[in-house]
Amino acid sequence: MIRNKKLIYGGVIIFSLTLITMSIAFALLSSNVTMTVNKTTQNALTWDIGFDPNTKSTGNVNADCSVGVINKTTVSNVSAKFYKTDSKCLYNLMLVNNGDIAGQISGITMTPPTGMSCTTNGSTMTCGNVKYTVSYDPNGEQLVQIGDILEAKNGTTATKKNVFLNVYYELGEGVGNFTAQGFSYQLNFSQK
Repeated sequence: MIRNKKLIYGGVIIFSLTLITMSIAFALLSSNVTMTVNKTTQNALTWDIGFDPNTKSTGNVNADCSVGVINKTTVSNVSAKFYKTDSKCLYNLMLVNNGDIAGQISGITMTPPTGMSCTTNGSTMTCGNVKYTVSYDPNGEQLVQIGDILEAKNGTTATKKNVFLNVYYELGEGVGNFTAQGFSYQLNFSQK
C-alpha cells in the first residue's frame, strides 16, 4: 500500500514537472523575435526608421555640392566647394518611418570635415567660416533636436519628414576657392 502511494506521488510529480517544462517551452517558442539590420519584428510590429537613401538632392549658390553616402542613420562624406563669400549648399533629405512604432531622436552626432577644427551645438556645427545646420526648413531655423518624434506609419503609408542640411560659407575673405569635405551627420532613434 505504501509502495502504491509512493508510485502515485512520484507519477504526480513527474507529470507536474513535464507539464511545467512543456508550458515553458511553448512560451519560449511562441515569443518570436526576428532581428535584421534597421528592422526589428516582434509580435507583428516593425521598426523601420531613418533617412531614405534615394532622396538626396542638392541646391547651391556659388558652390559645388555633393553627398557621398546616405544610409538609414548617417549622411556621410558631404563635400562642398565654395567660390566666394555667402556661398551655400543645401541638401534636401527625407526621414521616413515605415514601421509600426513611433521613433524619437535619441542622439545626434556631427563629424567635422577633414582637417577642420569645429564647435558643435546640437544640430549646428561651426568650422571657422563654414556653418553646418540640420533643420526641418531650408533656412536652418527649425533645428532637428534630441526628443523630436517621427510618428509611426499610418496603415501602409509611411510617415515622412523633410530634413535639410545647410552648409554655408560666411564672412570669408573675398573670392577664393575653399573646399570642406568629409563632414558626416548621424541620427540615432529610440522607441517613443
